[in-house]
Amino acid sequence: MSLFVRPAVASDAPDIQNILQASFGEYQAALKLPEQPAAMRDSLEDILRGIEQQQVFIAVFNRMKAVGTIRVRHASDGFAYISRFAVLPQWQQSGAGSSLMEAALDWCRSNRMRAAALHMAVKMVKLARFYHGCGFYVHSVEASPAGYRRGLFVKELEECGEIEFDKIKY
Repeated sequence: MSLFVRPAVASDAPDIQNILQASFGEYQAALKLPEQPAAMRDSLEDILRGIEQQQVFIAVFNRMKAVGTIRVRHASDGFAYISRFAVLPQWQQSGAGSSLMEAALDWCRSNRMRAAALHMAVKMVKLARFYHGCGFYVHSVEASPAGYRRGLFVKELEECGEIEFDKIKY
């Protein structure tokens, strides 16, 4: 049994869509959101556009079963934004999430990013612990457009000083 993380290709789009649906469905239920999170509404075309315009990774078990995905992109001068991070519920705690995050952060380092940021619902304590374990800290908290409190989590890959992360276009 082996887990392999690689850049996503166009033929991965249906698997990515299934992973996003399952994982963010759990997110929606936990937060009792009346509407689906944006990631659940991604069409195959949206996912293909993401693969073309951003760096998307996919975690595959035994080179056959897609179990997770993550997206990372250059947000502004020296800063990356991580999004669409999802692992199938039955594969959480398998190491897939850690491997995906490692791939995204390696991409950031190889592209000379000074820091990486992401947003998440601060009520998702288990997920917040995961991000803290990866070296992220809570920079700020705000109301999300969907009506829940979301935190801007940041991982500095080098000393960033007094950068106003909340002014970066994510």
